Amino acid sequence: MQVQIDLLTNIVFLVITSSMLSSFIIKAYKNKTQSLMFCYPISRKKIILSQMMAVWIFCAAALFLGKLFICLLLVLSSGVGTSLPLGYDLLSANFYLQIILKTVLTVTLAFIPLYIGKLMKSSRAVIITSFLLFSVMNGNIGDLTLRANTILPVFLFGVSLICGFLTMHNVEKEDVN
Repeated sequence: MQVQIDLLTNIVFLVITSSMLSSFIIKAYKNKTQSLMFCYPISRKKIILSQMMAVWIFCAAALFLGKLFICLLLVLSSGVGTSLPLGYDLLSANFYLQIILKTVLTVTLAFIPLYIGKLMKSSRAVIITSFLLFSVMNGNIGDLTLRANTILPVFLFGVSLICGFLTMHNVEKEDVN
């Protein structure tokens, strides 16, 4: 059950986080509301960073609480008489550490679609990229899967941080059209 919970919550929150970032940043550029925000005496990097961090904190908290709520519901339903193979122990610290690490990874991965969407100036590209990113992370072809690989998530986490940095990098110099 843990794999199914992770798959469902991760795809939902990767797409939600990506679309929220797209709505706050890319659509603001398109609608010219970002240029109004850049008129305030606050640096553009701080504005973009605060938008990104607001979405990141909200989605990370929601994903963490959502996973805990789903796991709690499964434990309560299995205690009532349904025999579900849970695959985890709510009393172990390792369980919570795994949820925290997977939550941070999933929400941080949304910076990759944001950067691609900003380059292409398209909100649709953000959504499509988030689905493609999820497919690469969790898809399988026969027996080949990248889900159990630990190198790929660490690599993509680093790429996500770089994409988050590049999203803010030249925002002070770029002209708001």
